[in-house]
Amino acid sequence: MKRPGFPSILLSLLLLAVLLLNGGEARARLRLPAPLHAVMYQPHVTDLENDPAWWQQTLERLQRLKVQELYIQWSRHGDVDFTRQIDPLPEPLVQLLLRQAEALGLKLHIGLYADPDFFSRSKQSLPALAVYLNRLRILSLEQAEKIAVLAKGSPALAGFYLYEEIDDVNWRAREKQDLLAQHLQKSYDELHSRFPELQIAVSSFFTARMTPEGYAKMWQRLTRENSLVVFVQDGAGTGLLDSDERMLYFRALDRNLVANQWSIIVELFRQDRSSKGFSASRGGTADLNRRMNQIKKLHIRPPVAFSLRYLISFPPPDRGEGKENP
Repeated sequence: MKRPGFPSILLSLLLLAVLLLNGGEARARLRLPAPLHAVMYQPHVTDLENDPAWWQQTLERLQRLKVQELYIQWSRHGDVDFTRQIDPLPEPLVQLLLRQAEALGLKLHIGLYADPDFFSRSKQSLPALAVYLNRLRILSLEQAEKIAVLAKGSPALAGFYLYEEIDDVNWRAREKQDLLAQHLQKSYDELHSRFPELQIAVSSFFTARMTPEGYAKMWQRLTRENSLVVFVQDGAGTGLLDSDERMLYFRALDRNLVANQWSIIVELFRQDRSSKGFSASRGGTADLNRRMNQIKKLHIRPPVAFSLRYLISFPPPDRGEGKENP
């Protein structure tokens, strides 16, 4: 057998190094303790300027990072509907991502309708709020049907994501929680009856306006009659609470919710609270590793990293994520 010469060996080593660097680029940058299982992505209209080849390369990079699931926070934000073709992208963004994800073996959880005015509308009187939530549910169900048409039975479609971010400010009153419970139950029942094989998820965050036990009990009530998966934002990016305070909430949720019916959205950004508008940058490595280690003993699904934009650079120049601005 002919042995390879030194140039061939050197070339092979160089190629191997390139592959390792490409696959470990984001992990090396963040020095993660383990591969990320899932990542969340907020679609922006400017992202449509990236051609299909760029999206293909991006999903391939996620695959090399061992990411298995991509959560798309919304498929329609206000009047911007990503299930429709919007120039310059030659096809709907949702359709493109489904097609490319299927080829790579990635799973997508696709958000439904997102109302930019959700938080202000949540402050309405109970009768007005009931009408509003009913309208939200109709629009989300319409999105689910449009996504299903685009998916055409694709195994890449693994679930739907309800946009409604439930906080501990607007939903403290028992009467409002009762209304919210009806809304989430109806949303779950209608989606589950139409798409029984898909996971249905919702997200939440806390700001210490409810006690840890009160917040956990609220979610226990909201999920008692369904299998909604609850993703709780860890709040590290905004920095309103310190790590010990946040862990009080996580431990309360762990005591009150069914194992693996909830998980944590691990924020990769750090908000600049001195800025007048929303401004954020990628968070520090040491803090991220500490947070990942803290939640290891919780009975949760694999955490979801927020967000793709703080993991992989997007052209045009980043505007940051966290504040909605598609």
